[in-house]
Amino acid sequence: MAELVPLGATISVDGGMSRNDYFLAVLANVLERSVVVPSTTDLTGLGSARMAMLGLTRSFGALPPLPPPRKTIAVTAD
Repeated sequence: MAELVPLGATISVDGGMSRNDYFLAVLANVLERSVVVPSTTDLTGLGSARMAMLGLTRSFGALPPLPPPRKTIAVTAD
């Protein structure tokens, strides 16, 4: 897969599938990359809110830091 599309060392997964540990383990093994699950499963909403805040940074200052990831699923050896 890496020959077709270069991937980073980790893959971030959000949304409903991020709650399925079996899917995350299969994804990590197929992609041969660690899968990072954010502390919130709704990154689209969080990203939209941060973009809106970025537009208002003149009033509010710097953006607050993102929460740490909830968990990381590592590749398992065969």
